[in-house]
Amino acid sequence: MKSFLKGILWLITSLFIILAILVGIAFYVFDSDNLKSRAISMVKEQTSADLTIEEDLSLNFFPWLEVETGKIKLSNPDGFNRDKNLLSVNELKASIKLMPLLKGQIEIGAIELTDSELNLLRDKQGRSNLDVLITNSQKTQPSTENKTVESETSLSVSRIGLDSFVLNQYNPNGKLTQSFSLNQFDLNQFAFDQWTPISASGEFISGSGKTEANWQLNSEVNVATGGQEISLRQTSAVMDNMGNKLNRLELAGDTKVSLNNENSKISHEGSLLADGQKFVMELNAIFSTFKDIQLNLKAEDLNLTPLLASDNKGAGEGSAPFDGKPIADFLKRARIKGTFAADTITFNKTKLSNVQANLSNKGTTLWLKPFKASAFQGGISSDASINFASSPLALSISPRMQKIQVGDLISEMFELEKLTGLGDLDLDLSTRGIEFKQMLKNLSGTGAINLSDGALSGWDLNKIIESGINLQTLTTANSFKGKTSFAGLKSDLKADKGLIQLNNIALVTPLFDLVGAASTNANKESLAGNFQLVLKGALKDQLEKKYPQLAGVDLPFELKGTWTEPRPSIDFESMLKAKYKSQIDKEIDDKKKELEDEIKKKLLDKLKFD
Repeated sequence: MKSFLKGILWLITSLFIILAILVGIAFYVFDSDNLKSRAISMVKEQTSADLTIEEDLSLNFFPWLEVETGKIKLSNPDGFNRDKNLLSVNELKASIKLMPLLKGQIEIGAIELTDSELNLLRDKQGRSNLDVLITNSQKTQPSTENKTVESETSLSVSRIGLDSFVLNQYNPNGKLTQSFSLNQFDLNQFAFDQWTPISASGEFISGSGKTEANWQLNSEVNVATGGQEISLRQTSAVMDNMGNKLNRLELAGDTKVSLNNENSKISHEGSLLADGQKFVMELNAIFSTFKDIQLNLKAEDLNLTPLLASDNKGAGEGSAPFDGKPIADFLKRARIKGTFAADTITFNKTKLSNVQANLSNKGTTLWLKPFKASAFQGGISSDASINFASSPLALSISPRMQKIQVGDLISEMFELEKLTGLGDLDLDLSTRGIEFKQMLKNLSGTGAINLSDGALSGWDLNKIIESGINLQTLTTANSFKGKTSFAGLKSDLKADKGLIQLNNIALVTPLFDLVGAASTNANKESLAGNFQLVLKGALKDQLEKKYPQLAGVDLPFELKGTWTEPRPSIDFESMLKAKYKSQIDKEIDDKKKELEDEIKKKLLDKLKFD
């Protein structure tokens, strides 16, 4: 929205330049063709741009100088691509009082433009074509004395009206990054140093074409004498129908703009509403070759559940998916520093409190570094980033969670109440997407888990082991329903595009230890694991009493199934069969050797007898 306002100001400035040239030579030249010729020559001399006016100039004098013409084209200044015009106006009407000019007063009746287009380009050095145009025109003006006169000149405008105006922005490669179209713009009874209502509405289209949104602006504007200091108050800027993830943005508050030859300074204090969720906003920015932005955002209760949801509930009919390209294009030439804070952030069942983060960017990637919050009865510290140039969005997090209740984390984030325990998580993960399930399926990275004094809810592994000792098969989930308490649980984690491996698992309980590895496929929500059980205490005594041959042997434990229906099992029967088979094979070998020895002895005895 700020780019659009600046574009309108630049457009009006350009028109003032052209209008001033026309007024200056109209006193001496009354022929339309001669007037156009001189205006074109003067614009070329002062700006290096080519002015074309295809229609005749209609002039009326006294008490107003009225100018009416059409099909105006202003090329880009030297150094920029001439394939696109900087400015084109299909129809122009303007009027200015002549007598007040003699007193240093500018009284404009109206400036009306129909079907106009402004194309903003940047060269490889980051310079704007409009910046260069205005700078060129200022270089050709007499310097010292005229500046004093200009600062003391009064200006009043009865009306500025833009009908069907389009502002296009292009990157240095000539690719369209965004387009603002304005259906109607009205500014009435304008004068320096007074507050004037302003209203505008139109459409926004991203360079990719994925985002087509409507926007509207209502505010009061005050332009200081000289035109370099601009203030907006009671601003209400709205953009809606943006997409199914972020549908509506509302900006409110007060804005100040300071313009000079080298840069533009913008400050804003107010609020930002994203789909009704409020942020208190403080912005201080310098717009030049790069945009240096100091941004502070604060929210009370922020709910991200709709943003991360997999469905489209609440989205407008036909609304587009989230398009990060406009943000990426903005970040390419921005240097952001700032802070973010929220009393609480909620997504699904998870709630973070006392959230704080420092904001910065590197190219199209926005960093929250460090990101700190209280959650799961402990603390979270992380470096997090979002790359808006990636489709879908690329997210990276390196959370360090200390003394948290991991069960709360798993229950709230995965809706699986299977694990409790106090411990630490150290993760370095990246993913892509904006929906939670999509992020989980694209998850990659590494980590470590260390828990103590917890429990596996839903599984009674003691019952499973006892059933194996008794050679019983547990066929239903209710057969082993219960809880397994443990003293410690450690594991390494490795994720690759949703395939999550838990290696070096070590589970310590009063009656057994379990070691091994497991994996889960987030795309299929499947489980698989192979472990070795080392029995202790009463279970060890029970096993060795019934099966002495299994004394000191690690028992196989297998895990299959899905997240909602896991199937753990111990195959004692196969193990016993294998154990007995090896014993039988040994006895057969021993018996075979004994028979061979006996046959050899008999043969020797017979030979001696013969």
